[in-house]
Amino acid sequence: MALTIRLLGDKASLEELREMLTDRGGDPKVRAYAALSIGFLGSAGDIELLQKWYGKASKRHNTDVMRGCTLAIGMLGDAGDVDFLIGEVLTNAEEATVRGSAAIALGLMRETTAVDKLLEVVNARSGLTVQDKAFAVAALGYIGDKDPYPYLSQVFENCNYRI
Repeated sequence: MALTIRLLGDKASLEELREMLTDRGGDPKVRAYAALSIGFLGSAGDIELLQKWYGKASKRHNTDVMRGCTLAIGMLGDAGDVDFLIGEVLTNAEEATVRGSAAIALGLMRETTAVDKLLEVVNARSGLTVQDKAFAVAALGYIGDKDPYPYLSQVFENCNYRI
């Protein structure tokens, strides 16, 4: 769903996507993809909504929605959102995949202000997993890549994605 909406560039569906994200009774995976779609199509004005619903999902330990909101913030955010991604997600999330999504979101933003914190994660001697460190290394690679299209994305340029 998220990729299709991105490819179509269907900005008219943004309001419906926002409703899907905020539907507490909705399927968590659908809500997570709605968040990703907002990241693809939305604007910086959607970041507050994504942060709010990240917090609500966190209280319910809904990792799918947490990851979707985090990655969407990375797609839309700027230097002003680094503190949220580091303070709320990267250093506080219980689930390694959620912490990883924060690292990747920082990489997507290509904000050099996140480099020091990501290096702390890479060099930490305890308290973090190998997976945390791997995500931080990947994020540093994205930040350091000056090509408008990150080099690693070119590896998959002609892949046939099967569903």
